[in-house]
Order: sequence, then structure tokens, then C-alpha cells
Amino acid sequence: MHKPRRLNSSGTRAGLLLVVLLAALVGAGTSSAARDTTPPTGAFTSPDTGAVVGGTITVTGTASDNSGVATVEVRVDDGAYRLASGTDNWSLTLDTTAYPDGAHNLKLRVTDGSGNQSWTDDPIVIDNTAVSTAPVVAFTSPPPGASVSGTITVTGSASAGAGVSQVEVRVDDGNYRPASGTTSWSISIDTTGYPDGAHNLKARITDTTGAQAWADLPIVVDNTTSTATSTGVSFTSPASGATVSGTITVTGTAGSPAGVARVEVRVDGGAYRLASGTTSWSISLDTTAYADGAHNLKARITDTTGAQAWADDPITIANSGSSGSGSKIYWGAFIDGPAYGYGSPPWDWRGVDTFQSHAGKKLSLLAIGSSWGSSTNTFPTDAMTTIRDHGSIPFYSWSSMSGSGSNQPAYQLSDIINGAYDSYITKFAQDAKAWGHPFFLRFDWEMNLMGTYPWVETVNGNSSGQYVKMWRHVHDIFAKVGAANVTWVWCPNAEYSGSIKPLTSLYPGDSYVDWTCIDGYNWGTNPWKPHVWQTFSQVIGPTYSNVTGTVAPSKPLLIGETASTEYGGSKASWITDMLGTQLPKYFPRIKAFLWFNFKDTVDWPIETSSSAQSAFASGIKSSYYAANDFASLGGTTVQPLP
Repeated sequence: MHKPRRLNSSGTRAGLLLVVLLAALVGAGTSSAARDTTPPTGAFTSPDTGAVVGGTITVTGTASDNSGVATVEVRVDDGAYRLASGTDNWSLTLDTTAYPDGAHNLKLRVTDGSGNQSWTDDPIVIDNTAVSTAPVVAFTSPPPGASVSGTITVTGSASAGAGVSQVEVRVDDGNYRPASGTTSWSISIDTTGYPDGAHNLKARITDTTGAQAWADLPIVVDNTTSTATSTGVSFTSPASGATVSGTITVTGTAGSPAGVARVEVRVDGGAYRLASGTTSWSISLDTTAYADGAHNLKARITDTTGAQAWADDPITIANSGSSGSGSKIYWGAFIDGPAYGYGSPPWDWRGVDTFQSHAGKKLSLLAIGSSWGSSTNTFPTDAMTTIRDHGSIPFYSWSSMSGSGSNQPAYQLSDIINGAYDSYITKFAQDAKAWGHPFFLRFDWEMNLMGTYPWVETVNGNSSGQYVKMWRHVHDIFAKVGAANVTWVWCPNAEYSGSIKPLTSLYPGDSYVDWTCIDGYNWGTNPWKPHVWQTFSQVIGPTYSNVTGTVAPSKPLLIGETASTEYGGSKASWITDMLGTQLPKYFPRIKAFLWFNFKDTVDWPIETSSSAQSAFASGIKSSYYAANDFASLGGTTVQPLP
């Protein structure tokens, strides 16, 4: 059976972002009295190309034209066209049971007011036999009512006629966490994070149509009788109850008759980190990544037989009292000026003022950008100065493309590597150097998204290994002209099953990158690109661990784009969790983030509800998020805040 393609975690936003950034740089289009011969454009947004569908579905899409769209029609295979509802954003209800199971083609026809037409195809697979089977999920271990301790592996099975999209597990009423695998799945649970006694594990399956099912497994947690009696770990520093600040060294001892395999330490409920040493161990801890107040250090020993034991060390973090200001990170946004009725920032600053009034705080970063093929693709000295004069740092997205779309033969990676754009790159670099102030340059981002941009290795005539060569070639030109004020940002999208792997194959190397980056969104169950609700930790966490642990352990990291929909959960709670808990407590390597405050079909802006706006304003007011204090920022590359 054909399976549907997993939703691209960038979705329709990928192509639109370049349009958004360029709109501020490109002037109004020309007009002509001649007869309109420009054809309209149209696209499907749902179902995905190659999707397996069944029952009654809603086909959706977009259309546009310079003089207005007259009609949008859709047909199945060679059947009659049917008129869709709407034009710029259109939809059509389709009963797939009227067609035999198997491969079919949806054809879109868009007609403008002058009679010009365009056509677009969307191949699908109809399988009404398969999708009639409801999703089912079950546990296989541990057995119901089992007494467990330490870290356990929970396993199970899942099935769905439409295909399994995701399996998640939670303990009691906690947050769901994604399991590894689908039809056969597993997840690791540290039971020491829960009090001894009865608990319930709940598994949730989501199939590719969005249908869900649940299963329960009662267990009993009993860590008091674990194998810790023969295996032990303890802290020697800091002392229990100590007040600490800055970067500290946590030390301790461990022992086991079987031999110590490893010692790990975590802060509160965060992830365990491996300590150096075994019987005598140590680990460095940057306390500025956590909020001032009471916290708990937990050490875990694992011996060579797999037996484990734990120890706690309560501490108080007080960085505000020691440094006068406490730890900080940069924050900023992509701001849609026209959505407020103004021009695009920074050329029209009123959009920034409006956003800042809604957020209740001034930005330390402001996003702008351009593509190589735009009509105003030169270094925007005046705009950069406007941002700096406000006290913010420019976050510049620069892309080797023209317009949007991945098929752009003029911008193949080999052309850039072979010097076709050297004169343009050199002039841009020289102008950047002449401006002379530090700024972020996010260059050719989301290179791991399959088939999205012309610099992705799987499209546009590109081949494996060329992205790194291209990046280094461009970087070397900047280095040659002495543009040392450019902070190079390497920014993949949050990984998903269909993204290009491994990320290490796309990383240019520490000598060519100043900051790493992740773009990631909570798509929820929005009607434009339905997915599943994910917490900030679920969106960013796995890629964060990969980038900071394997790809570039020594580099600071920022979030280049993030936001949440309102559909499928509480956006306000998502924002509160991100700003108040996740960033300051569990993601210490994230030193900056930018909110994507555009409505590119999906409802990303903070203003989509009063509760979301209030949650953002409440969270961002924390001293952890720096304001616009950087009008005099000097040096070369932008450095993380202390």
C-alpha cells in the first residue's frame, strides 16, 4: 500500500518566507495598458502529493493573478471539472468512494478575468479499504500492574489502515512524549522522576488522517527497593543547599561491586548529561541557563550490569545578585508591517512600534533579508543603520535564489562553486565590511528540507556534498575582503522523518560557522496543513540534542524561526511554557530566538488571540530576554550574552 508523504515541517511557509522578506526590498510592480496575457497561478495545499486518502475529503489550495482570479475548478483524472468554493483560498469536497482504489490525479484549473488559464496536478492514492480500519495502539511491556524502578523501556505495537503517523506516551496527566518507531514502538521512562506508588501510562496513536486512539497501562513505581543498595553515587560539591551562580563544577563519587559504567547529572526534570570520570566524577554547569531560585541536582550511576542508583543535591541559583543583571539571551521577530496597515520594517518603523507595544518590550533582534536575484539585492546600509540606531541587532536572511521555488537552474550549487556569482558576492561582502558593525547572516537556511529551496542537494541539478562546498566558497570571499563583522548562522529545519540526514553531511565546519540554528514550528491541527500538536520541547528538542551534541558541540545556537498555531491545544500555554520554562531551564545552549510574526496562511502571530498576546507579553518581560541595548555593540561577530 502506498503511504502518504509526511507533512513538511516548514509547509507552505518555506516558499513564502522569501517573498515576505523580499517584499520590503522590491518596489511596486509595473502597470500596462496592453491586454493582459499573464496566466494565473494555482497550487494545492491539501492533500499532499502522493497522499493516501479515503472517504470524503476536502481538497484545498490557493490561486492568484495580477488582475484577479475568476474561477477555480478541479477534476479527478479525465472527468468533468467542478467549480471550487473561493478563489484566492479555495476548497472542494470530494467523495473518494465514487472512484476505484488506486492511483488517481487531481487537476486544478485556474482562470483569470481575461480568460488566461493555468493547470496544476496533484497525484493521490485512493484506498477506502485501508482507511476503514481504525487506529489501534497497545502496550507489550512492562505487564499491567508491574512494579518498576530506575529507567525502564516501555514497548508496544500500533496499527492503522491509513498508516501510523505517530505514537506518544505520557505518565499520568503529564505531557505526551513521542515514542521511537510506529507499528513497533518504544520509549524510555525515568521512573525516579515520579513518587513511589501507583501510576498510569497512556499511549496515543495518531494515524495519517489525524484519527487517534488510546491505551492504558497501570504500573507501580518502587525505587526504594531498587538495586541501589549495592550501587551508590553521591555529591561532594556544591554542598547541599548551597547558593551558586555563574558556571560551577559539580563533583562527586560513585561505586559498585560490578564496576561503574557511567555517571550522569540533570537539573530538575531536564535531560541527563554525561559526567567526566566514574568513581570520581565532575561536570560543568552553566547556572545562568536557569531561573534564579531553588533547583535540584540529580546524579545517576549506572554500573556494568545495568543497575542504577540516584542521589539528590538541592541548590539555590542566584545570578541576579551576583552579576547585577542575571543571564540574558537575545530575542526578536519577523514583523509583518502590512498586517498592521503600514509598510515593511525597517523602512516603515511603525510596524515595529506596534509589535513592541503588543509584546510590551523592545526587540534586541530584527529580521530582514533579500535574495540574490531580487531587484534590490545589494547590502542595505541605511536599513541596517536604522535597526542599529534602535538598539537592535540586524538578523539578515540572505538566499541564493530568485523569487520562490526549488527549480532554478541559474542558481545551481555548481554555478556558485565555480564562481558565477563571485563579483556579486564580493561587492556585498565589501559593503558589509564598510558598514562595519556586527550582524547575523543566516545564509541559505533549511538546507535539510527535501525539495524546498534551489540550494537543497536533492533538487535543481545539485548533488551530494555540494552544499558544504558552496557555503565555504561564499564564506571564503567574505574572509578575503576582511568582512569580519559578519556572524555566519547555519540554520537547518527541525528534523523529521523525511528530512535530509545526517545533518553532519550538511555542516560546513566550525571554521565556517559562528552560530548554529534551528527553525521549528508547532503546526498543531490547523486546517491548512493539519499535523499534530507538539510542545516547544517536542519541536526543537531532538534536533537541539543532535546539533549541540554531535554536529557542532562548541557553537552557540539560536532559534531562527518559531511560532505556534491556535489549533489543537492552547497557544497561550505553549508560549508560557516556551518562554517561562523551556528556554530558561532546559535549553541552555539556545542564546537567541526569533518569533515568526507573519500570517502565511497559518496563524503564527502573537496577536491571534488576547490570551496568546498576554502570554507572550508576560513571558518576554523576564530579564532573561534582553531588550534593545545594542546601539553601540562593537567587536566582530555577535557573541552570546553572559
